Amino acid sequence: MNPSSPSIHVASLAVQGSAPPELQPSLLVVLLLAVAGTAIAAGFVVSRHLHEQPRSASQSRLAWIDGLRGLAAMLVLLNHAPLIGRTLQLSPQAFVLGDASVRLLGHLGAIGVQLFFCITGFLFVGKLMQARHVDWTHFFLQRIRRLAPAYAVTVLVVLLLATVLNPSADILGDAMAALPAMLSFGLYPLPAVGDFDTARLLGMNWTLAMEWRFYVMLPVLYALTRLLRLPVWLGIGAVAIGFATVAGPGVWVFFVVGAASALFRDRELPAHWQPLAKTLVATVLLSTLLHWGAASTAPQVHGLHIALLFVGCTITRPALLAARAPVALGTVSYSLYLLHLCVMFVVVGFTHAFVHDVTLLPPWAFGLLLAAATAAAVGMAAISHHVVERPFIDGAPPPPTGPGPIRTMRKSLPRAAERPYS
Repeated sequence: MNPSSPSIHVASLAVQGSAPPELQPSLLVVLLLAVAGTAIAAGFVVSRHLHEQPRSASQSRLAWIDGLRGLAAMLVLLNHAPLIGRTLQLSPQAFVLGDASVRLLGHLGAIGVQLFFCITGFLFVGKLMQARHVDWTHFFLQRIRRLAPAYAVTVLVVLLLATVLNPSADILGDAMAALPAMLSFGLYPLPAVGDFDTARLLGMNWTLAMEWRFYVMLPVLYALTRLLRLPVWLGIGAVAIGFATVAGPGVWVFFVVGAASALFRDRELPAHWQPLAKTLVATVLLSTLLHWGAASTAPQVHGLHIALLFVGCTITRPALLAARAPVALGTVSYSLYLLHLCVMFVVVGFTHAFVHDVTLLPPWAFGLLLAAATAAAVGMAAISHHVVERPFIDGAPPPPTGPGPIRTMRKSLPRAAERPYS
């Protein structure tokens, strides 16, 4: 055996008790830029192959929402990509991520999820304010039709991976027993399948449980504002209190921020105020970047930054978010959100098992591997959107009609709202 081989070097490190060095913050930034750049490039490629129906004028005004959704999905991806070794339960040998780096990654993921919640509140409350009538049975059936297919496919992929990686006589029985809880949209804890913890790949499903809790509050808001004739802002405040009771402290704030922002949905900011508004948005964004450490440990500060950022985007509707690449990422964001960990798990795991020990890769090589995994994740999300999601969107039954000029919730929702975010 060659005495200079990597295995001998790792063994000598183990004998000496030497820990791998921490990845320098500048190199972590390079890793994140590689993942983000690949996601944007892949989004541009996907945009050339998407077959979306032409947007109406009102839908075009909401193009920035799709772009913001794409940005949110990318932030979640940036959270998980550098930590894929932990998901694979590998012990790093070439370098490790320090505590500050792990906190930064978690902060990015939290921002992505919170923007998703803001978007949900904005879209559904905005159209609820415009609808004269809502058939709630039809609404909830459409939510199931929209959310369930891609989620069910993701659950099956996770079960397949768990079965392949933990072959045993009882593994199929364990998988079947785990299926009901895994299909509950996060309303029940995720079970283990054999020795495989399914939360490693499906842990983000808690956000879907939050979405469903928000959907349940929408009929309450409708009753308060339409039947009891309360002002919309007062109805949102009452629902906020109720949602805090159902969802717990913290998370509900971002749904409420989005709901409150819907009050500005159709209002045009005078042209002479646009530069000031854009400057304020840029200032909030810069403050978020510069004070991420304090914000990650102070929920109130962090929440204020996200609230101001989303309200600012609602008012200014940044043209950058309406560009082709972020809009394409937003279009496939639900599948990307659900499948990215599975795809990265397979790509990096396969590389580790059959090509090269990824724990020995230097940062630049690990960055290239993450870029390849990111491209694969965006590609699979586009396929899932076309094969799994799109047929259920295009084949949705028309909303029921009633006498007079009645507009149902389903009819009034733009295509941007048909993509749940998430």
